[in-house]
Amino acid sequence: MIKFIFRNGDYRIENYQLRKDERQNIVFLKTHKCASSTVQNILLRYGYIRNLDFVIPPNSNYLGHPEHFTKSMIPSEMKTQMNKYNIFTHHTRFNYTSIKEIMHHDVTFVTILRDPAELFESSYSYYSLDYVYGGSIREVLRNPQKSRLQYLRFLDRTGINQMSFDLGFSQKYFQEKEQTEKFISEIDKQFNLVMIAEYMEASLVLLSSIMNWPLINVQFLPINVRMNERKTNLTDEERQKIRIINAVDTQLYNFFLKKFRYTIIHYYGIDRMKKDVKSLIELNIRLYTQCVKQISNKGYSNTKSYELKNYDWICVHSTKNELNFTKDVGDGQKYRLKTIKKLNKFLGGNE
Repeated sequence: MIKFIFRNGDYRIENYQLRKDERQNIVFLKTHKCASSTVQNILLRYGYIRNLDFVIPPNSNYLGHPEHFTKSMIPSEMKTQMNKYNIFTHHTRFNYTSIKEIMHHDVTFVTILRDPAELFESSYSYYSLDYVYGGSIREVLRNPQKSRLQYLRFLDRTGINQMSFDLGFSQKYFQEKEQTEKFISEIDKQFNLVMIAEYMEASLVLLSSIMNWPLINVQFLPINVRMNERKTNLTDEERQKIRIINAVDTQLYNFFLKKFRYTIIHYYGIDRMKKDVKSLIELNIRLYTQCVKQISNKGYSNTKSYELKNYDWICVHSTKNELNFTKDVGDGQKYRLKTIKKLNKFLGGNE
């Protein structure tokens, strides 16, 4: 049984005991503009209320990127005594060996992908790339050679074949078929679950299953999502042009979309999935009804922002933006580690 207590203006869990076989150690490789902030919020809530150890950035919400992750990127005040962590859920450039080295041995690797056409349109709007490329997304697609679509990076962190770049693939191999196939094969071996943004509820059902969590642990309100008026309704022809421009991402996405479907049909079960998705939707509706008074576009880059009617723990933290939530988690972890280090020194133990 979980017992909630209110202390220092916040709710925490007292004497928390794991469910049988519940898994707590997870790496979520956060891909840009793939609904990854929504998944991250779930993991921040899960770990924060249980006082788990996170890999926390020194500032902002990035650990490296465009550099590949190394453990030297973890600030000293956030390092645990054994340099092992439960949850890694902030932006980084994937480096399997370096990340696995700092996680507990039974860690689960998860990421999320999105249709490259939808992703690119979202990035174009979110980062106001009309100023970078000198025209609207439609104008650029009509004449890509006059734009700068051939360049990988804009704003240092986002660009062509965004998901593959986030997952560590080098832009110098973007035109090489053999290297692309090798990269996709490696990702398939390294990740326990690749979620699909277009099927978020089904993805989270699979996440809850692989982590042995109850569905209530993955209830959510969409985070960092644009209002409909900020979206461009692309034609099928425009979508196909974007997929060709993002050829590596398209191949990556198609591979894991097929695997995602196969997993549901042949392993999880269609009827079981429909039942569990329905249950998760009911949880989400209840969460929305309990928490949300109205929605506005006051979030970062005119994304959705929630005005709350209740300020209990779940409402506040299900709608908290990434930077503020990261600060809360970081402040709590810093205090906890500093206190333990001080106590160990006082008692003559290892720092």
